[in-house]
Amino acid sequence: MGYCCLEMKKIKTMGNLQKCFEHNFREANTTFPHVESKDTVLNHELVGHPPVTYGDLLNKRFNDVEMITGKPIKKRKDAVLAFEIVLTFSHSETEHLDINKWEEENLKWLKKQFGEENVLSAIVHMDETTPHIHAIVTPITDDNRLCAKDFTGGKAKMFKLQDSYGNAMKQFGLDRGLKNSRATKRQLKKFYGLVADAFNQTLPKREQHESEDDYYERVQEFLTNRELKNKSDVLSMERQRDESRTAFWNFRRKYKKAIKLYDKIAEKLGFDEDLINTEFNTLLSIEDGIGTEKLHHFFSMLQLQTKTYNEVSVPNAIAKAQENKLNKDIEENEQI
Repeated sequence: MGYCCLEMKKIKTMGNLQKCFEHNFREANTTFPHVESKDTVLNHELVGHPPVTYGDLLNKRFNDVEMITGKPIKKRKDAVLAFEIVLTFSHSETEHLDINKWEEENLKWLKKQFGEENVLSAIVHMDETTPHIHAIVTPITDDNRLCAKDFTGGKAKMFKLQDSYGNAMKQFGLDRGLKNSRATKRQLKKFYGLVADAFNQTLPKREQHESEDDYYERVQEFLTNRELKNKSDVLSMERQRDESRTAFWNFRRKYKKAIKLYDKIAEKLGFDEDLINTEFNTLLSIEDGIGTEKLHHFFSMLQLQTKTYNEVSVPNAIAKAQENKLNKDIEENEQI
């Protein structure tokens, strides 16, 4: 099974927004080694209004909101004006995946998640190793505020966003990946740097009497089958290492939490080992959501026993202590 991937980058200035536009529409005066220029013609927009820029689209969206509210949009100095969202999948799934259907479902997910009017642009890149989508989304809320936190603020919202995208991509046999991953996510710039390294390797020399076409094909085979494969293998091994590390830390965190829970329950049950073992054996017999009623029964018993201890045992102990003190006082008086 391959993986789906969602990467988000905050855009806080119009200058950075313009840089995204130039890169995504191949208008920058820079040659990208990871781009196959002959395939750039295959790139196509899913959402957009050519030939305007991202800045024009953003200003239009802001103006539309201001027409509704009758007042300018409040923007903090460091406000997030937009997100650049990159959506892609494992290269190994390229031949098995219905690209047209994948594009359709990605666009549907973007509009549902962020609001159709907030999706300013979405372009599909077909001129790189793996097809992917670059989307520009502005975080305008339902009550017409510019607020990125309402969409992505905090880990919980980001987890929910990744879960939502993972569920939308299951129909293509793509997996979300591990939650709580301790792996550092690779930025696109770093990834492009890895690919560029492959193209900067020393090329094989042209052999005597070798035609230009034959030499070109041999160089292409060298780059594709050797260097890029090596890079792919390294990335694959690093991902396996990160996944193993994540699984270990998830287990360790749950183990520590279980120990704390055991100690807490043991204290509430008066450290009665027989009672503790009986109740925990009941709990351990429950597997993966099966036997939910038993789980509720366990906690109900625990609450009842704690309540009984507080309402009966404790008052009885206090009464007994008071009785002993009274008897002692009587004995002392009789001696006098």
